[in-house]
Amino acid sequence: MIINNRIYADYNATTPVDPRVLEAMEPYQSSYFGNPHSNSHSFGWEARKAVDDAVGEIAQILRVDCDEIIITSGATESNNLAIQGMLPRELHEGKNHLLIGANEHSSIRECAYNLQLQKRVSAISVGVNNEGFIIEDQISQLSDAQDYYLASIEAVNGEIGTIQDIESIHNILQTRSIPFHTDAAQAPAAIDISGLAQHCELMSLSAHKVYGPKGIGLLYISREIQDRFHPIMYGGGQQRGLRPGTIPVPLVIGFKEALRIVQREGGEERRKIADLRNQVIQALRDSNPEIRLNGPENERRHPGNANILLSDIDAEDFLLRLQPHIAASTGSACTSGIPEPSRVLREIGLSKSEAASSIRLCFGRFNNVQQTVHIIDLIERFMNQY
Repeated sequence: MIINNRIYADYNATTPVDPRVLEAMEPYQSSYFGNPHSNSHSFGWEARKAVDDAVGEIAQILRVDCDEIIITSGATESNNLAIQGMLPRELHEGKNHLLIGANEHSSIRECAYNLQLQKRVSAISVGVNNEGFIIEDQISQLSDAQDYYLASIEAVNGEIGTIQDIESIHNILQTRSIPFHTDAAQAPAAIDISGLAQHCELMSLSAHKVYGPKGIGLLYISREIQDRFHPIMYGGGQQRGLRPGTIPVPLVIGFKEALRIVQREGGEERRKIADLRNQVIQALRDSNPEIRLNGPENERRHPGNANILLSDIDAEDFLLRLQPHIAASTGSACTSGIPEPSRVLREIGLSKSEAASSIRLCFGRFNNVQQTVHIIDLIERFMNQY
């Protein structure tokens, strides 16, 4: 995607809204603007039907039931709702351990950390190998599995692209009767998610990672565990009281359309994006053999993700030199205000200096060969200035 001669290559941070999504949303910004919770007039009825139909289509895509979907403001809220919503009743049963992956998104880590500060949970981290894959033996060998009320492990890492084997992890957790939540925000652009909910009890998604609008996400809550689930906000009673607040109709319509498009076109799109990504990696390696790819080398990597170690280069300075030509990053947009090298890169074994020399390029739907050729040329040119 080129905007004012700038190339966007930060799709794991956020995706541009697909024009087809905007078109689907527009009537619900203007003509059908009613509150879906207004039950006494046709404006409310129209809005309610639009929400019900959209949630029904999302449920079909995910292969779940409509009453297992809770609309939220995004994956951060969904993650917090999952971790805290499962907590209260389990505490009365003596379960206060929370298992999380070492490379989780900040909304998981910070939620766990703050619950631990409040002495409400004991947060335990399961390690990853040098490609970012969960060390499953650490889960298998838990000696106190009966004390865990929840495990939360992301499906796809947004910094290094690692695609976890969610089915295998879920199977291990099931033998220990530990409910499983997965942050799947990055998953729709990386894999076919139509059966993912069958391998977890809770799942978070976010529209803005899949060419939909910002400000909306969802939490899938399996009916099997809904009797254990508690709200973390109160007022209004919407969505069966599990997440009160007025449902934003245009955003729900946009989310549905975004998921519908990726479900229909995702297979071919992922192959195209992976080709673009691989061309960039190979060209940069050909010009400088010392360049290293952080994370998996195989197909178990997000097709658009290229996290690259540029030896002896300060990544922050390098990205500034690339401005305004290329939009890239050094890691997660949710932790970009923290002046420390990426925690994700440190967890997979990189030194502080190596982590500080790594940049993340993320490609997507609106990139093309012409843009990747330009990216290669610019990166090589600026690297030669060091």
